Amino acid sequence: MGRWLHQQRPLLSGDPLAQVKDLQTDAPDWNGLTSRQMMRLKSACEQRIKSCTRKNQNPVMEAALFYVLMGTGLRSQRWYHLT
Repeated sequence: MGRWLHQQRPLLSGDPLAQVKDLQTDAPDWNGLTSRQMMRLKSACEQRIKSCTRKNQNPVMEAALFYVLMGTGLRSQRWYHLT
């Protein structure tokens, strides 16, 4: 921000960030789900759809919610605030 500002409107005292170096960071390690874990979760959704028979259960909605959360990366707390 400071370098951009200095380019747009140079300060009389010079660039305030001239001595500041950019941060060098390593790429973060992947800690998401593996394809095998995803397959198991999808299989569990399919089994739940077949096994739920009560009127107060809605396994199709639960499976849809699962696919939306996994497809978009939304966290469950954010989904809760959307409804």
